[in-house]
Amino acid sequence: MSSHYPIHITLLSENIARGRGILAEHGLSYWIQSPSGNVLFDTGQGMVLRPNASTLGIDLSVADAIVLSHGHYDHSGSLESVRTLAPDATIFMHPAAVQRRYSGKKDGSMQAAYTPYLSEYDWSHAHTPCVWTTQPTEVSAGLFATGEVPRLIEYEDTGGVFSLDPEGNIPDNIPDDQALYFPSPEGTIVILGCAHAGVINTIEYILKLTDNAPIRAVLGGMHLLHATPERLQRTYAKFSAWDIPLLAPCHCTGVKAIAGFHHEFPQSIQEAHAGKTFVFDSK
Repeated sequence: MSSHYPIHITLLSENIARGRGILAEHGLSYWIQSPSGNVLFDTGQGMVLRPNASTLGIDLSVADAIVLSHGHYDHSGSLESVRTLAPDATIFMHPAAVQRRYSGKKDGSMQAAYTPYLSEYDWSHAHTPCVWTTQPTEVSAGLFATGEVPRLIEYEDTGGVFSLDPEGNIPDNIPDDQALYFPSPEGTIVILGCAHAGVINTIEYILKLTDNAPIRAVLGGMHLLHATPERLQRTYAKFSAWDIPLLAPCHCTGVKAIAGFHHEFPQSIQEAHAGKTFVFDSK
């Protein structure tokens, strides 16, 4: 008898929404459902998570774990709200996720990019466990968080201007950035938050952690919004070499980069939007 079981990944928050009653926001959140547990990966900006979950018939109160890809507001904005619904869910995040941080605006000024609740809550006295994911960490059976991703690719950067102070004097390299991954019979499934560590860095690290098992799918944000044409071409070349059957870039990847993925990989590309569910076998 096969030991494989399905894992359902539903986008609850994303920049684009499709389906009756589904709402969009600049944010990202996934509901990952399998027999081994229910995991909420990121919580969006805070406006659409609960309404979309209700519309889709998803009960957030049964979450066993909440994972933050990093501490930016568009990924952690609903954290307080979700914790009221699922107070016993274990929190998985990098210690740097709780920092107050800022992002650059077009006019050169800085704006707050953190969620006050995340930065002000005393996580050392949290009612439920908080697991600090500096290293690869198993979130539920077979589902892993990468922890901190090594930055080895010279042409990748955080994808924007980020700082730890409102004046923009202390650079923030977003060390808390992490992704999720799990094995399937056809290869590894990669679920990205924003890939501020670099999407190539992230996938290369996951390949190292999985003994170079082939990549079956990559879903999520790649933060290529401000990438140079050279970086985009080198990124596409890497993806071409990996020959990944399913690609679903979204959120912070950027319209230009997503259009490039459509052009380069027409047979592999799928849209990832709020309301969409991907189903994979696990092993």
